[in-house]
Amino acid sequence: MSLTEAQALEMLRSDDLIGVGMEADSLRRKLHPGNIVTYQIDRNINYTNICTEYCSFCAFYRPVGSPEGYVLPLETIYQKIEETIALGGTGVLMQGGLHPDLKMDYYENLLRAIKARYPQLHLHCLSAPEILNIAEICGITVREVISRLVDAGLDSIPGAGAEILDDEGRHRTAGPVSQVDHRRRGRGAGRCWRSRRSPAAATGRPPTPATGCPGGRSRRWP
Repeated sequence: MSLTEAQALEMLRSDDLIGVGMEADSLRRKLHPGNIVTYQIDRNINYTNICTEYCSFCAFYRPVGSPEGYVLPLETIYQKIEETIALGGTGVLMQGGLHPDLKMDYYENLLRAIKARYPQLHLHCLSAPEILNIAEICGITVREVISRLVDAGLDSIPGAGAEILDDEGRHRTAGPVSQVDHRRRGRGAGRCWRSRRSPAAATGRPPTPATGCPGGRSRRWP
């Protein structure tokens, strides 16, 4: 059950937010009959803001050596998780910049420590760019990175880095982050392990309607 290219372009160009929302709800009702909509309570935790990439849309990152750069202590992360659980939260989305000095053992120790203390917590952590960064820094395969992260407690992989943008859009927003290779390897990261994963859409940025549906094919997250 998918849109045609003409329908997708019409909705992409439309400024009728209510109308597009009603169309989305109509499709939702066909796929999931009934009037039950679910949601979850979670929290974003940014374990570091130090990053070697300089995406134009990001006001979060700090370059290596910046006095405003940080790596959160484990106790601070515990405190944020406690606050989340107190509000009924069931998971955390933990992401950060592409830190050049954090190795595989840092991430394994981090996930194991959290999972040991909060075994019921869903760990939705580390975007495809972060996973690729770990693999490159440590000189190991993406498959090995994901396998070891899963063993340490990773439950699912979030989107980040605007994976659904086309190459032209990525070049204008993501700067030095590689284009086709980045997207393909990012998708392959989740496919190496039969994981739950999601793409990220940078709302209000490229692609344009003309490039958003190349060749009439919708971009699908595998």
